[in-house]
Amino acid sequence: MRAPHNRHTSATATSLFLLLTLFLWGCADKPKKQQVEQPTKPQPEKPAPAKDEGISTTLPPSEYRTTFNSAEQALAKFDWMQASVLLDPIPTQALSANDSAYLAYLQARIQFILGNQSEALAELDRLGNSRIDPALRYRILSFKHYILEIQGDSLASAQLADQILRTAPGATRPAWKRSVWRNLQRTDRDALTTALPATADPQWRGWLELTLITRTQSANTRQQLTRWQTEHA
Repeated sequence: MRAPHNRHTSATATSLFLLLTLFLWGCADKPKKQQVEQPTKPQPEKPAPAKDEGISTTLPPSEYRTTFNSAEQALAKFDWMQASVLLDPIPTQALSANDSAYLAYLQARIQFILGNQSEALAELDRLGNSRIDPALRYRILSFKHYILEIQGDSLASAQLADQILRTAPGATRPAWKRSVWRNLQRTDRDALTTALPATADPQWRGWLELTLITRTQSANTRQQLTRWQTEHA
């Protein structure tokens, strides 16, 4: 009697095993159909912002260009007499605004070499004409800045450097920034304090404020610098 029971039990176990196998096979994850990725359309490149390179240093055309260049070369060697001889035949009447300014600039350099700094500076002051070519104006203001530094007028030199900085050729701007800062560091605190309320120009005012902040070492200096950086980003 025990043999049939064992065969029945064995058959039942076999059936359960097959059903379990089929169940597990049916629940197994079927391989998913691989999706072909569509090529993404490249985003149009945004044009890079144009760099502000400042003014060009190329001087304007002139019928006296050869004479001006020769006078420049003579002055570079401090040969004021040769420069004077070269410039003397140029008529002072009926000149274009650029030629007239260039001639006056070279004559101011002659006065400077002769030791007449005040006369040279006065001549340069008369050339503050916005109608002249930017490259020529840049040379004039740069020479004026040089004289102011030699004379020890640090505040005026710093202010002029700040003005030149705004349109200066891109490669020269770091040097002009250093000039502004260097001359402000040389300026007396009282002069800075007096100049601050007298200016309405935000950039020049920012330079003055920064200098005064660094002159005053206090517990809130860091907070003042942070606020200044926010206002003059």
